[in-house]
Amino acid sequence: MIKLKKILCPFDFSESAQEALKYAIHLMIKDDDATLYLTHVVDSRVFDYGGPVYEQEPLVTKIALDQSTREQLEKKLLAEVPEEIQNRVETIILFGVPFLEIIMTAKDKNIDLIVIGTHGRTGIAHMLIGSVAEKVIRKAPCPVLCVKSKKEKI
Repeated sequence: MIKLKKILCPFDFSESAQEALKYAIHLMIKDDDATLYLTHVVDSRVFDYGGPVYEQEPLVTKIALDQSTREQLEKKLLAEVPEEIQNRVETIILFGVPFLEIIMTAKDKNIDLIVIGTHGRTGIAHMLIGSVAEKVIRKAPCPVLCVKSKKEKI
């Protein structure tokens, strides 16, 4: 029998992430020993102003890693989870390229399952932005459950 003791749910506060979180919680509460790792990645590419011209790390990078900002994000993440299971949820705030951080976290924490939402981008948006879910599925060290938003059309 497959035991899902460690479930990782990347969360970007989108509708598709909220759907994925519902699945992750449902799977987690089936086992009293299971832990949910609720992860938010601040995308460093959005704040990538670095280069040879800059002598120091961009201010935004420092803010993104600031302790009070991290604590606010952790509280916001926990608010998405029912209070009665919050003691079984570990929040993880990261700064980097989302799919890489998710994969590294899955390896570091020896995750049994990743539950991730998909935005369903196609065409130019998919080419320009790419799909975090798709990259995670291809490179993850464990199974991945990909959850579509209910509003997403086929």
